[in-house]
Amino acid sequence: MPNLLIIEDDAAFCQMLQRFLTKRGYKVETSFSAPDAKTKFNSTAFDLVLTDLRLPDYDGIQLLSEIKKKTLRRLSL
Repeated sequence: MPNLLIIEDDAAFCQMLQRFLTKRGYKVETSFSAPDAKTKFNSTAFDLVLTDLRLPDYDGIQLLSEIKKKTLRRLSL
């Protein structure tokens, strides 16, 4: 079962997307902030990360760049 992380500061939209994906067989974790997302990403391997590009506390593109670097480090170990 694919494991997804959704990073979205709009709680209602995030929960709606989580329910939609869960009903279709995905394991979904949610995060409403970049620091929380980073913590979850460091402790869990995700198959896909969906993020809002404009988070109140962080830039979504920068967050994806950091996630990519960490993923590449994990793969090279």
